[in-house]
Amino acid sequence: MIVKGEGNYESKIWFIGEAPGSQEEKIGRPFVGGAGRVLDSILSEAKIERGQAYIDNIIQERPSKNDFGVYYKDKGRKVPTGYLIEAHERVKYLIKAHQPNLVCALGNEVLFALTGRKNIFKLRGSILEVHGVKLIPMVDPSIVMRQYEFKPMAVLDMRRAKREMESPAFPTPYNDDFNISPTFEQVIDKIAELHNKEYLTFDIETAQNQILCIGFGWSKSDAVCIPIFYSGNSWWTTEQEFTIIKAIRELFLNPSVKFIAQNAQYDMIYLADKWGVEVTNLWMDTMVAFHCVYPELKKGLDFLCSIYTNRPYYKDMPGTGGPDVLWKYNCLDTVTTYECAMEIRKELKEFGTLDFYKNHSHKLIKPLIKIQRRGIRINLRKRADIDNNIEASVIEMQQRLTSAVGYDLNPNSPKQMKKFLYEDMKFPPQRNRKTGKLSANEDAIKTLARRFSNPIFDLILDIRKARKLLSTYIRAKLDNDGRIRCSYVITGTKTGRLASRESVYRSGTNLQNIPRGELIRSIFLADDNYRLVNADLSQAEARVVAYVARDEHLQILFEEPASDIHTKNAAMVFGKKIKKISPQERQLAKTLVHAANYGVGDGAFSKHIGSSINRARGLLNQYYALYPGIKRWHLEVKEWIRKSRVMTTPLGRKRTFFGRWGPDLIREAIAYVPQSTVSDVLNLGIIRASEHLPQGWELLMQNHDAIMMQVPIETDDMHLLKFIKHYFEIELEVEGKRFKIPVDIKTGLNWADMKKLELNV
Repeated sequence: MIVKGEGNYESKIWFIGEAPGSQEEKIGRPFVGGAGRVLDSILSEAKIERGQAYIDNIIQERPSKNDFGVYYKDKGRKVPTGYLIEAHERVKYLIKAHQPNLVCALGNEVLFALTGRKNIFKLRGSILEVHGVKLIPMVDPSIVMRQYEFKPMAVLDMRRAKREMESPAFPTPYNDDFNISPTFEQVIDKIAELHNKEYLTFDIETAQNQILCIGFGWSKSDAVCIPIFYSGNSWWTTEQEFTIIKAIRELFLNPSVKFIAQNAQYDMIYLADKWGVEVTNLWMDTMVAFHCVYPELKKGLDFLCSIYTNRPYYKDMPGTGGPDVLWKYNCLDTVTTYECAMEIRKELKEFGTLDFYKNHSHKLIKPLIKIQRRGIRINLRKRADIDNNIEASVIEMQQRLTSAVGYDLNPNSPKQMKKFLYEDMKFPPQRNRKTGKLSANEDAIKTLARRFSNPIFDLILDIRKARKLLSTYIRAKLDNDGRIRCSYVITGTKTGRLASRESVYRSGTNLQNIPRGELIRSIFLADDNYRLVNADLSQAEARVVAYVARDEHLQILFEEPASDIHTKNAAMVFGKKIKKISPQERQLAKTLVHAANYGVGDGAFSKHIGSSINRARGLLNQYYALYPGIKRWHLEVKEWIRKSRVMTTPLGRKRTFFGRWGPDLIREAIAYVPQSTVSDVLNLGIIRASEHLPQGWELLMQNHDAIMMQVPIETDDMHLLKFIKHYFEIELEVEGKRFKIPVDIKTGLNWADMKKLELNV
C-alpha cells in the first residue's frame, strides 16, 4: 500500500522519513505508529505543530520485513537499486519545485537520499543544503523510540529547526580569519598581541605523545595556529622553537587573560609535561561547564558545535590532507570552543549552576591534573611474581576446562560460549535485558549457575576473572618511571562521580576499579621514606539517605558513637543480639541497606542475594518498617520527577532527567542525590586540601568515596588526622539539619597492608 505524504507543499518546514511501518501502512498516513508518537512528542517539546509541516517518506511503501536493505544491490548499502534512485529523485524534485524554508532529514537513508552523505550521528544538527534549501539531518524517531537516551538530542535539533523554519535564508557565513602558516616573526608578534585579549581559547593537536601545534582563538572567527612539529620534524630551528615556547609560557602566566579550553586537562597535562607551561587563569573548560547543565548529553566539541554554532560538522578533517588541513582544523577547534563557551555561560546562569561550576567543578581541574601527573609507584618485582602465578593458574584451569568440555573452549569468546551453553549444553537461552540478543556474559553465566549445579560455571568465571586481572591491572602499561597513571574524567558520569581511564599518553588503567583484597593492591607502594594514607568516607551514601529521607530512626543510628549500621540493622532485621550477628548476616544487611535505600525491586534483590523472591520481599519490607521515611522519600522523589524532572543536591549540583518514564528512571532519580553528594563532598575535600598541603604531602588517587595520599614517613599521626578531618569532613545541611560524613583513615607502606589510624582528637 502506498502511504502518500501529508500536509501542504507550501509549508515552511518539511519532515522526510525513510519508509512507512506497519501502522502507517494500515492507516495510510506517515508517522502515526510508535515512531510517529515519538516525533509528535519531540515536536511538542520544540513547540512546533504537526499541522504546520509537510510530512513524507523517501519510500512510500513498507519494505519487505521492514528491511530498507532490500532497496540496495549490496549488503553494505552502498549501491542503491534503480527503484531507490527514483525515490530519491522524487523527493528532491518536490523540494526543488516547492522550496520550503527547511527540510528535516529524519535518518541516515534520508540524509543519503538528499545529500549523498551518510553518518547521521556526525552530521545531525548541521545546517546543510539541498537545491538551495536548508536541510537539518536528525536522528530517525524510530531510533529514539528504541534508545530513549537520544531524545534530548533530538529535541535540541528540533528547537534549531524551529528557529530555522521561519526564514529561507541560510545563517550568516562565518567570516573566518585564520593564520595557519605564520612566519617566526609573525608568531612572536601575534603572541605579544594576545596578551591584550580578555578571552582566549587554546587547543593543541598531538600525535605519538608529541605536540604538533597549538592554536589560539579570540572570537568565533579569529584564530592563529602555531605549528611546532610535523611529519617527524620540528617546524622551526631549535633556537626559534625555544623562543616560541618561552613566549607561549609567558602568555599563559598572564593573569589578566581568561583562558578557555575544551577538555582542558588533556591540553594542560601535555603543556606542563612537554613545555613546562602552567595555565594560571583557566576561565572555563567548556566540556566540564556543559556537564553542569546537561550531564546526560554528550560532551565532545562536535556535539557542542552542533547545538551552539551554525558550523557544519568538521571533525573528520584530520588525515584528509597536508599540514594546512591540520592547522585549519586546529583553528576551527579554537573558534568553536570560543563560541560555545559564551553560550554555555549563559545556560549555566539560566539553569542556576554557574556558582556550582565556578566553585566546584572548575576548581577540581587543577588538583586532578596534579594527581594524574604524579601517579603512584608500583612494586615491579611483586607485579611480575603475581603475573607468573596467575598465568600458571590460568593455564591449569584452562586444561581442566578443556578436559571437562572435550575441546578447547575460550571463556572470553562470546561466539564460542554461546555455542557451548545453548547448542552443546542445551541450557535455556539467556538474553541481554536491553538488546534482547542472546548473551553469554557474566550475568548470564551466573544466572545459569544458580539454576543448574555444574562446576564448569565456576571454572569459566574463574578463568575470566583471572584473565581480566592480568590484562586490565597486572599488565597495565606503566610509565618509564615505574609509576602507573590514569585520567580522571570530571564529565564521566551523569551523577557527577569521577570516571577513570588510561592516561593521556595511553598508559595505565582505570584506577577506580582496582579489586579489593591483598593480591592486586599490594603492588601499589609509597615512595621511599613515605607512607600511604587512605581517607575513606564512612558509610557515606547511607548517611546522606538518612537525612534527605528525613528518617529520624536512621539518623539516630548514625549519630550514635562508633555506630556500625550494618551490624545493628542485621540485629533488628533478624531479631538477634548484636554479638550474635555473623559476618554473613552483616554482609546481607549491608546489601539490604543499599537495595532498600535505592528502591531495588524484589526480583533484582532476590537475584543479588541468591534467595527466593518471598524472602527478598520480606527483608525489604522489614527494612521499610524499621525506617518508614525511606518509602516516603521514594514517593516524594517520584512525584518531584513527574512534575519537574529536575533534582538538586545539597551542594548545588543539578540534573534534568530526560529518560523514559518508568521504574528505572525513578530508581535513577532516587540514587542521584546521595551518589552525587558523596562524590562532591570528597572532591570538595580534594579542592580544599590541595590548597593547603604541607611540604612533601601529595594526593595520589581518587577512588569514588576515598582519597589516597602519601606523606613523609615521620609525619605526626595527630597532625595527619587533624588535617584530613578538617578538610574532608565537610558539613552538609539538609532540611535544616546539619551533619558530617566521618572519614576513616588508614596508613601503611602499600595499599594492601594498611592499619587504621585512631587517635582522640
